[in-house]
Amino acid sequence: MRDKIAIITGANSGMGLATTVAMAKKGFQVIMVCRNPERGENALQKAKTESGTDHIMVDFL
Repeated sequence: MRDKIAIITGANSGMGLATTVAMAKKGFQVIMVCRNPERGENALQKAKTESGTDHIMVDFL
C-alpha cells in the first residue's frame, strides 16, 4: 500500500497491537489510539520493533 493511513483503536495490546504491526508491515502509516499514555508508549516501541518500521505513531484519548 502506498500513501495509506490506518487508525487503530485499542492498539496497546491484543488484536489492536497485532493489527498495528500487520498494517505497518504492509506499508501503511499507522496511528495507534490508546487511553493509557504509559501503555501506549510501550506498545509503540514494541510495534516499531516487531514491524521493522518507524511509520507508526501513537495518540491518546
